[in-house]
Amino acid sequence: RDAFVTPAMPVQRVLYVADLPQKHRKEHAAKAVSTAPELDGLIAGAQQEVLLQTPYLVLSDEAQAIFRALRQRPQPPRIVVSTNSLAATDNPIVYALSYKFKRRNMRELGFNVYEFKPFPLNAPVEYANLVPDPL
Repeated sequence: RDAFVTPAMPVQRVLYVADLPQKHRKEHAAKAVSTAPELDGLIAGAQQEVLLQTPYLVLSDEAQAIFRALRQRPQPPRIVVSTNSLAATDNPIVYALSYKFKRRNMRELGFNVYEFKPFPLNAPVEYANLVPDPL
């Protein structure tokens, strides 16, 4: 409770949009629903910030066009991406594809990318103790 509820910020509205993790498999094709139109509208309408939390950031051509349009605004919204690092990935092939476009996403699209990385278990220094506890 102290770690998540107490520091939470009040918001006016939250919309959770998700698709099936295995939507590309043939057996799931009939019940797969595309979230793209709903997400496209939400992102294109952003005024201050877009926060993406995804294990692998791989953008379609359409998504790139939306982010390029945002970047062209006189006051573009901040784009924050929270994603996996190589040390945290469970799919190195997809991570490699995501990594391939990381520089483009940061330079051309203005993304602020933050990668999750677990503390190494066999590190000579206990890294977790070097960072002050925010609570």
